[in-house]
Amino acid sequence: RQMCIIDMSRNTALRCAPDCKYSDKAACCYPFEHYAFWERALGRSLVVPSFGENLTTDGLLESEVCLGDVFAVGSAVLQVSQPRQPCFKVALFHGVREFPRWIQQHGRTGFYLRCVQAGEIVPGAELRLLERPYPWATIAEANRLMHRDKQDYPSLARFLELPVLSASWRKTFQARLAGQLEDTRPRLEGPLAD
Repeated sequence: RQMCIIDMSRNTALRCAPDCKYSDKAACCYPFEHYAFWERALGRSLVVPSFGENLTTDGLLESEVCLGDVFAVGSAVLQVSQPRQPCFKVALFHGVREFPRWIQQHGRTGFYLRCVQAGEIVPGAELRLLERPYPWATIAEANRLMHRDKQDYPSLARFLELPVLSASWRKTFQARLAGQLEDTRPRLEGPLAD
């Protein structure tokens, strides 16, 4: 199955470097396959990019992509670091207050990449899977733990064993194992909160 970049979020090229300030979130990917679903749900057409993504992809779904997957694309090498956690900004953009919650509930979150090897990516670039060290650690499974089964302690512990898990998700999962659940309202509602 071919995996490729459809849109680059207003960029003609994306340069990636391993020492990026946001190393676990060098690029945000969102599957083009989800656009038709959201167009039906919202009752309107969507223009790419509509989810704040840097890379709109084809052939990379949350049920298939795994934490730690390494892809060659253009002259860059990228690694999947975490699912994306939708925030209030997508609600503001679309004018639908509940939209971040819908994205979470349906598991259509997209995911982040970290840069392993500096390089340049252009629209239409094909992604080639180089490594899949943790085939059980899908983005969908990580989303399940983050958003639905928050007290599945054995699975949380298993994810914490992953050296590729992003720092922010590691912190959240460690806190949960210590019995602390995070307040998601600031992320989901931001200035929209009552």
